[in-house]
Amino acid sequence: MKCSKCGEECNENQAFCLKCGTPIQIIPDLNIIEEELANNVGELMDELREEEKTKELLKTARNIYDYEYGHLQDTVEYDTLENFKPIQLDEELEEKIQIANLEREKKKNLNMNTGYTVDSSAALKRSRSKRLSEEELRERHEKKVFKLKITFAIAAIIVVLIVVSVLIFLPSSDSKSSAFKSYYNKGMKAYNAGDYGAAVQLYEQAYEVADDKYSLKKVLTSLWDAYKKIDGTDNNQMDVIRKLMDIEPDNLDYYEALLSLYEANGMVEDIDKLLKSVAGTDIAAQLTGYSFMGPEFNYESGKYEQFLYITLSNDNGYKMYYTTDGSEPTSSSTEYTESFEINNEGVTVVKAISVNEKGISSTVVKKEFDIQLSVLTAPTVTPDSGTYTTVTKIEVQVPDGCTAYYTLDEDGTAPTASSNKYEGPIDMPVGKNVFSVITVNESGVYSSVTQKIYQLDVDRTYTYNQALDSLKANLIASGYIIDNEGKTADGGIVGFSYVGVQVIEGNEYYLIKTSTGEVFGVGTVTGVIVNITQNNKGIYEIAK
Repeated sequence: MKCSKCGEECNENQAFCLKCGTPIQIIPDLNIIEEELANNVGELMDELREEEKTKELLKTARNIYDYEYGHLQDTVEYDTLENFKPIQLDEELEEKIQIANLEREKKKNLNMNTGYTVDSSAALKRSRSKRLSEEELRERHEKKVFKLKITFAIAAIIVVLIVVSVLIFLPSSDSKSSAFKSYYNKGMKAYNAGDYGAAVQLYEQAYEVADDKYSLKKVLTSLWDAYKKIDGTDNNQMDVIRKLMDIEPDNLDYYEALLSLYEANGMVEDIDKLLKSVAGTDIAAQLTGYSFMGPEFNYESGKYEQFLYITLSNDNGYKMYYTTDGSEPTSSSTEYTESFEINNEGVTVVKAISVNEKGISSTVVKKEFDIQLSVLTAPTVTPDSGTYTTVTKIEVQVPDGCTAYYTLDEDGTAPTASSNKYEGPIDMPVGKNVFSVITVNESGVYSSVTQKIYQLDVDRTYTYNQALDSLKANLIASGYIIDNEGKTADGGIVGFSYVGVQVIEGNEYYLIKTSTGEVFGVGTVTGVIVNITQNNKGIYEIAK
């Protein structure tokens, strides 16, 4: 490589040209300090070139002096070329020398027929003005040499440090391979000798210097074997297996071994986490002893216009747990025992799992149900609200696929699916009453409420007291009691209490209840006496 400035041939390891001092940028990692040193060297070389010029001037001065005063060589003292120094001449001798030289020059010029005359005194003055003193030249030279030595010393130290750093921090692959073999072979020797603790230490040292997958797998497998020989090293084995899985993520043996250790140590959450990490892969499909499907739903995800009753099932009889708020289910979530209802509009996220006898969870099954209820029209009721003087039937038009539920009282109680079920026309009761009714479809959707206010004014033939006397007379005639006080043949007493007025099958009755639990109806208009019963919904009916 040649210097870009002077053309000097340079070595590849040089930082600057040794001739002109120009920096050579061939070292990729030359830092700022080295660049500065190279610049300093360049400055020193410039100064040395100036010194060379000075030497040339001294040499020129010497030549001139020899030319002018060559015949007086014995009067001149010489040291070295650099320290050339003529002796001091007195004025008289100097004048004589000048005259002699002039004469000699004249003769020389005449012989050469040039007609040229040399002004020797002027030449002597020029040489003296350019000449430096010996002391000044030596001092300047020593400073430059010292500065150059310091620069080269610093540069040498930097080079040495770089070489040492490379040797320390970048050991050769051969040395690492050699160290691996040494540690590993010693570990094998300790293992074969039954010293498993020492084998573990040596294998770990080999692991630190292993630099390829083959070596890593080799030493980790041996380390795993050594840990198996030592009690209480399950955690160490798990750590080694996880490192092996990083090298060979599709090795089924590693997953089975790790799951077995998790199971042995009751690490159910770690089992779940590992199984979830491989869900849907070939590995998961092969882990039949640990990975299994979650519960089945009776409804698929989707949009529905009615409330839903969700049923869960599985084929293996495992317990099932679920959540309805989108959170991840665990064995601490709600256990499934029977169908549960989704009875709110909008999206409901249900997640469920099965848990086997080992406490291991299945994959999570997730369903999203978007409930958007359709609107039912309020049912139509006849007759309209108003005042009536004859017993009138109340009728409801029930749409197909729906069921009607009603209340009939003075307060207008709101009906629900637990209220009286409408099964046909209803007798309007005497007095002021509010009839309230709703319909509910098969999806559990409720309609709005229809209300009618009725006032039934009927001229009654019998008052309550008359009705009670008529009832007692009838019971005495039948032998139920023996007098109006309610005495019985066996000496007992039957009491009577008023229940209310009720329209049954189109007729209005006073309802009277005895202390023995029987209920009788006495027609307010006809005076007819009938036995009354209540159905399972508490509605009064005439006993058949």
